[in-house]
Amino acid sequence: MSVPGVEHPSAALDRETLLQVAQTLSTGLAIVETERWGVLFENAAFFKWFPPQNDADEPLTVRMPDFKPDRAVSRTQGGRTYAFEVESESGGRNIPITVEVRLLQDGDEGRLVLECRDISKQKQAEYMLESYSSLAEKNARDLQREKERVERLLLNVMPRSV
Repeated sequence: MSVPGVEHPSAALDRETLLQVAQTLSTGLAIVETERWGVLFENAAFFKWFPPQNDADEPLTVRMPDFKPDRAVSRTQGGRTYAFEVESESGGRNIPITVEVRLLQDGDEGRLVLECRDISKQKQAEYMLESYSSLAEKNARDLQREKERVERLLLNVMPRSV
């Protein structure tokens, strides 16, 4: 019988296989140490969205200027997730990214896991919904004005009692 979250001995994966899997994810993934905010591991998606500008060993605070280290530490040490949105330039366009920061559950208090997702589709859907909502409100106002205009015309032609 298989128990979720419990590794079966014959299904053990080696480190290299896990690294290859992490590199193929469309979700950005990084492990960061909190002492110098150095990036210990990053997959291809994270590197694409937040590449080092000058030095390969640039700290996370340089690669991701909107990151607030103090807030991340206080929230994660309290057992919570620190989440925020940031934009990344890729291929000449800005991509909205949501970032979730959690404490790495390996017993080392000084390491955080960053999980990043492209939320372009979500932002596009929100924009479309807002546009449709505005259009519906405008049409409702136009319809109300037209109804009032028709009533005024009818009152000019017929008495109110009719």
